Amino acid sequence: MGKEFRYVGKPTPRIDGKAIVTGSAEYANDIHMHGMLYGRIKMSPHPHAMIKKIDVSRAMELPGVRTIMTYENAFDWITGMPAQKRLLDRHVRFVGDPVALIAATSNRIAEEAADLIEVEYEVLPAVHDLDEAIADGAPQLYEQFPNNIIERGCPPFGPKALQELVIGDIDKGFEECAVVVEGTSRYETISNPLPAESPGLVAWWDGPNQCNMKGSFQSPNIQKMIMQLAMPNVNVRVISANVGGSFGSKNTVPMEGLYCAALAKATGKPVKLVISKEAHLATYMLRLGSRLTAKVGLLPDGTVHAYEGTWLVGSGVHSDFGQGQIANGLGRAMLLLNKCKHWNYQPHLVATNRCRSGGIRGFGGQESYASLVPVLSMAMAKMNLDPVEFFKKNMCDINGGYYWVEGHWWENHFLSYNDVMDHAAEHFGWKDKFQGWLTPYKTEGSKQYGAGCCVHGSADCGMLHGEAFVKLDGWGTANINVCIAESGMGQRSSVVKMAAEILNLPLDKVTISTPDSQDNPWDWGLAGSRGTLVYGRMVGDAARNARTQLLEGAAAILHCPAEMLDTRDGIIFMKDN
Repeated sequence: MGKEFRYVGKPTPRIDGKAIVTGSAEYANDIHMHGMLYGRIKMSPHPHAMIKKIDVSRAMELPGVRTIMTYENAFDWITGMPAQKRLLDRHVRFVGDPVALIAATSNRIAEEAADLIEVEYEVLPAVHDLDEAIADGAPQLYEQFPNNIIERGCPPFGPKALQELVIGDIDKGFEECAVVVEGTSRYETISNPLPAESPGLVAWWDGPNQCNMKGSFQSPNIQKMIMQLAMPNVNVRVISANVGGSFGSKNTVPMEGLYCAALAKATGKPVKLVISKEAHLATYMLRLGSRLTAKVGLLPDGTVHAYEGTWLVGSGVHSDFGQGQIANGLGRAMLLLNKCKHWNYQPHLVATNRCRSGGIRGFGGQESYASLVPVLSMAMAKMNLDPVEFFKKNMCDINGGYYWVEGHWWENHFLSYNDVMDHAAEHFGWKDKFQGWLTPYKTEGSKQYGAGCCVHGSADCGMLHGEAFVKLDGWGTANINVCIAESGMGQRSSVVKMAAEILNLPLDKVTISTPDSQDNPWDWGLAGSRGTLVYGRMVGDAARNARTQLLEGAAAILHCPAEMLDTRDGIIFMKDN
């Protein structure tokens, strides 16, 4: 690869490397604006309660306090898909649920004001367990969701977004199986991945219908979409600063974005809101909870033939994309059990008195596989199947098909997961190490050594589309217009390298636009670890298109076919001269 390419496969400096290591790169906490105020959140200490009385009079008398917002004077903004969580509500539903928002001239004053607000609560019974939450008589979080089961559907993924798998004849399928197992598995109470930087932003308004925000957003356009769904008739501009780590948790910063925008609108000033590390750890979004009760049937050769399951997915108090993440998880289940002919897979998104959930590293895929594979392992152990061979037999292969997130049927005509699994197994030494289920391959004194494996795959690179523009000018330079943020993976540098490779330009002659939703085309962001493939494809296609147009234009001037021309470092020349 090093001989074939100019940049790809070779070490090159990151375009932002010097700024990061010298401290000049801008993160959310570095943003300052003239007249800027500081936001603070007064949080509920109870997981479930009604506010009986709230008194902000002492806090408002504190010099430097500019506004305090409670459920009594808050804007009527509602977020979630479907809409469920109000900006501020008399009904608080988790420890950390905001009861008041404060804007003041300093962080210290805002914090002192929060301590002076007096709140009287009527404490209500809380529910944290998924099975208990859907039981009759359980405490209800939202009147519109009986038994705490949140309505299905994810509008951004279209009217047919995948919300269940019902295929074939499930009873007939199990009758045809040689082995049937039933089991329950859980993948829950997962902590926030806790990147180094706490979520934060600055918001300001230009007139009554133009809200701007700049902060630690991994996916600016998705942040814009969620904000605009919650603030009807408002145009929202989102700019991403450098993101100090995310692991998916700052794909969007939805609630904090609304809190900051509300304070900025109420005061008419820019407001900065950066939550404390304590609040980040205790109250910020977590991974969806996952509890699966499943029945799996296998044919004599180890092919999964029938699958029936009830998948309880814990959203906590709410989740913007919970139903979309379920759609992703269902698609990945079909990818994993691709030869299965009979399905009845029913997911339910369940609200509990836990802090909200979000897209943490995998967007529903980890929740799906981590709860599904343990039940499959019970079947593999019962038949004493080699797990690698099991996954190869059942995973989607060439010409396999599956339903994906938007509910459309997709077919795989180019990618074999088997080749990847064989390669990994060979390098690991799987055939020598796997001696059968619960059989060690090595014993040293009191220690026994075993081998295990799992599989994880995705197939979302063909959908959730986006755009990129590549512009060439007359000075031997190029600019990439794409709304790609920097959250630690170096993908802004990666796409610059790809464009420079295709255009045969020096790296310092290729620039990339600021990640700003106003000045760039739409895309679905860095969700699901798809950035390199999806952004690389978009930028690569645009760069190739620009190069083609360049050489066709030059061919007309040089009176030769475009195929005879090439370019390097901003110079166009004939290949044979």
